[in-house]
This record gives sequence, structure tokens and C-alpha cells, in this order.
Amino acid sequence: MKRILMTAFHFPPIQGSSGMQRTLRFARYLPEFGWKPIILSAHPRAYEQTATDQLADIPPGIEIVRAQAWDTARHLSIAGRYPGFLARPDRWLTWWLGAVPAGMKLIRELKPAAIWSTYPIATAHRIGATLHARSGLPWIADFRDPMAQDGYPEDPATWRSFARIEAHAIKHAALSTFTTPSAVAHYRQRYTERADRLQLLENGYDEETFANAAGGRRIEPRQTYPASQWHRLPQRTRPDPALCRARPASGAFARGLCRSPRPIPRCGTRRASA
Repeated sequence: MKRILMTAFHFPPIQGSSGMQRTLRFARYLPEFGWKPIILSAHPRAYEQTATDQLADIPPGIEIVRAQAWDTARHLSIAGRYPGFLARPDRWLTWWLGAVPAGMKLIRELKPAAIWSTYPIATAHRIGATLHARSGLPWIADFRDPMAQDGYPEDPATWRSFARIEAHAIKHAALSTFTTPSAVAHYRQRYTERADRLQLLENGYDEETFANAAGGRRIEPRQTYPASQWHRLPQRTRPDPALCRARPASGAFARGLCRSPRPIPRCGTRRASA
């Protein structure tokens, strides 16, 4: 069975992150396809909250190394303040210092056939890039979602850091994966010369995760907004304008979101006053 070195910040015992499920399920099911995972994660001190409830979900027999890492905001600040460069690309850049030597040790001893790193912690891709450069092993960069976007990150220096890591990963990774077709399409337009290396790898659904879940009451929305009023919502929480365009065939849910007292030229935008 081949081995794969998986670099992931979000992994049990972190608490409050659904992002760990992607790595956790890969670790569980990859052996069925002939790949044995080696997990390279961060020391639990780097997590704001920890819990032991999902440690039992880690498949038995998997090698896990938790490299030294600190959270800049909690461990390296003075009176709550710290230099900005200590949080670029993110507050866990010290993880790179611990994970690179730990990862190289794993490569020498366990001889994986490939390296995999996963966003949304950008430092994970920095680690993957360094391990790839030093070992020559093929690297899979799992972006999940877009990194450097219009207006995100808001800090210009952090945005440039994200853009550099993104461009380097797209250029050097053997494969870059995304969870949605729209993200794949966006990046194929942005990096046309690497379009064939950008692939869709959606999030799955593990029925066993919910086998013992108790039923709950139906949750009703507290308030609905007509499409003409979407501009009043915060930018990051506005519904996708596609919901409004598709409302004739989208059922009651979409009709409720897109209810409008008059036709609007474009969903989610402000209409000029008469």
C-alpha cells in the first residue's frame, strides 16, 4: 500500500471546525483505494478550543505527528498586540517552522509517494510547497475554496501573501483540487496555462456520521428579505443572486428568499431612488 503525507491544520482534537471532517474522512477511506495516510498536523496548543469527542473517529493504526505551532494572537502578543508580519499569511505561520522538519523526517523514514496539503489555513500550503521542493515528491494542493479573492483578505499585505501562496501552489502542484464547480471554473480562467491540473473534488457525505444522531425540531427562518432589500444585508451573508434568477423552478424555499414587490434588474443590488 502506498503512503501519502497529509498536511492539515484542522484535525482532532480541534473543536468548532467542520473543516476537519474532510481530512478525517480522507484518512478513513483512502486505505480502501490503496493509500495509507500519514497525518502532519499542529500541536493542540495552537487551537483556540479542543475537545476529545472526535478522537475516536481517527482510524486506528494511522501515523499522526503534531508539529510545534503557536497562535500569534494568543502566544506571541504583548497586551493583545503583535507585529502584522507575524500573522501572514495567518496567525499560525510558526507551524511552518515545526512542520517542515517534522515532515522531512516522516518522508525519510516512511517514504510516502505523495504530499497533500489542505486550505483554509494558508500556512498548510506553504508547508506542502516546502516539502515538495525539498523532497521532489508530487504535491496535491487541496484548496477547497478560492484563496485570494476580491476584497478578501481585507488587509492588503495579507492578500498579497495569499496571492503568492496561491500562484506558487497552482504552478508547482501536480494537482489542485476544489470543492465546487464554480471555484474550478474561476481558477481555470485565472490560470489558463494550468487548467488541466485543476480538478473538482467535492465534499462527501458519510452516512455513518449521523447514524446515532437524534431527531430535532424543524427550524423556521426568523425573517425573510425581499430581493429588493438584499442590499441591507451584510455583503458576506447575502443570498446568491442565482437563487433569484432560478426562482420559477426552485420551489418554496427559493420563492421565499426571492419574494419581491416589483421586478428588479439584478438581485442583491441597490435600486436607484425614483
